[in-house]
Amino acid sequence: MTDVRQLALEALDHIDVGVSIIDSDLKIVHINSAIVDLYGLSESVVGVGQPFKGILLALANMGVYGDQEPKYYVNRILRSLKGKKMYWRQDLELPDGRVVDVRTHKLPGGGYSYHHEDVTEERLLKERLLLTDRLTGLPNLEQLGKVAASMLDVAIRDGKEISGIRIKIDRFEAINRVYGADIGSSVLKIVSKRLRNILPDEVVFGRGNGNEFFSARLCTDSEADGRLLIDTIRD
Repeated sequence: MTDVRQLALEALDHIDVGVSIIDSDLKIVHINSAIVDLYGLSESVVGVGQPFKGILLALANMGVYGDQEPKYYVNRILRSLKGKKMYWRQDLELPDGRVVDVRTHKLPGGGYSYHHEDVTEERLLKERLLLTDRLTGLPNLEQLGKVAASMLDVAIRDGKEISGIRIKIDRFEAINRVYGADIGSSVLKIVSKRLRNILPDEVVFGRGNGNEFFSARLCTDSEADGRLLIDTIRD
């Protein structure tokens, strides 16, 4: 190996993204320190010349590929490397909840380059955006459905009830028609903010379709609690 190639490999140890280079015989050429830190891999499996299979087995034992026998996943991955695909990409969820974006490139001269990047915050942000109403910042219908299902489980388990309220803005269609959609959107944002501020923190509050909102709370008497929340909103 020339000095220039050696310097290039050493430089990989000073970047935040994990990089592994595997030769055409599926032996390790280089594993940078970011990968060792990311997965907590043993030094015994990441040394130059060690079989790539050892790393795959270590990851499979963590459960990042699924809950079947680890060797099943290792063999499947090794078989896929022999195919004609030149590029793979997948997310791996680690036992501690972190998410790693793994990109595999088949190199023209033989061998493979793997890039591993911790994208936990990016994926969490994406999930929050998918479950958040963009106009008001409130939970959207999908998120409300998930929360309602969880609340129902708790209510059944603890012998409680759920008080739920559907709120609609009177004459909202007329506001949109007369003053335009921009004013209507402003009204929705103002109303949603005021309602969120007056409702207790334990009340789940989100936006439904159009000009409707929903609130829900675990309680012991749903009828009485619903009246209490309605009085709070009216006041």
